[in-house]
Amino acid sequence: MNFKLVNIRLIQLWRELQSLGIIRALLIIFLGAAITVAFNMMFYSWLYGGIATAVFAVMLMSVHYGRMDKVFVNTHLENPYTVFLTEYLLFTLPFTLPVLFTPGRLLFFVMIAIVTLIPLMNSKFKRQRTLQFLGRFITINNFEWISGLRKNYMLLTISYLLALVFCWVKIFPLFLIWIISATITSFYTESESLQVLYQHNGNASSFLKQKMKTHSIFLLILIMPIALLNFLFNPDYWWIIMLITAVQVAVLNFAILFKYSVYEPSHKTDANSVINALVAMSGLIPFLLPLPVLMCLRNYFIAKDRKSTRLNSSHRT
Repeated sequence: MNFKLVNIRLIQLWRELQSLGIIRALLIIFLGAAITVAFNMMFYSWLYGGIATAVFAVMLMSVHYGRMDKVFVNTHLENPYTVFLTEYLLFTLPFTLPVLFTPGRLLFFVMIAIVTLIPLMNSKFKRQRTLQFLGRFITINNFEWISGLRKNYMLLTISYLLALVFCWVKIFPLFLIWIISATITSFYTESESLQVLYQHNGNASSFLKQKMKTHSIFLLILIMPIALLNFLFNPDYWWIIMLITAVQVAVLNFAILFKYSVYEPSHKTDANSVINALVAMSGLIPFLLPLPVLMCLRNYFIAKDRKSTRLNSSHRT
């Protein structure tokens, strides 16, 4: 097996944790441990174990499809398939290996099969030519959605169509709503330049509130047809549908606030992706459902202060 890329990833992860500070790093470790435990608890039921396996497959496929280093790996490293396979196996084993000690242990081998198949996917799409019409309907101020939809349109389209087709099922469409929402949080991993940020009128508070309001409306427009259809077929589950929808809005707002709480001009950080993914996954765990709201409250003031500081420093220069 080729461990070169794994070593690079470990170094990158260590640097990202150091840049976050000890409190945030410990929070990530705690969330990761809680999600690992909750993930494995799902395999005590075949139904929830199947859902967890589907979550695992979709997220790993999304990671592989969204990788920006595939060209480099395929061009410069020997045996690219082994490189991808080694990385995915080592980084997923902490989640999958404990499944062997649950009643759903057979699903462990399903997940291993998924890990071995996904690196075979070839996703050399010319993304710059896709969905060019989006600019007619979404203003440039909401560039995260324009860029994110173009990069993730395939995963979002498949998830959305599956949710519509299976809208009569009790839980499955809500799980797909979560996948759609979790994918959308990846739109906020890259910061705009200071010049673009400076073009927004108003103070930091009004800027953040307007962005959260606008993007929450975008999300609701996207997921409400699924939620309403699911409610028509399962009216007794109305409170679960409302709760899941509200949590997804909170997760989206957290992704926005966290982006600006660690804002660096024209910078993309892996820490954003990791924390966004962890907070999004908390939306699947009952005792962690309040977490996105609490994280929003915490990061709102940090994001407001950081944006104000950036704009003030720009004025001085």
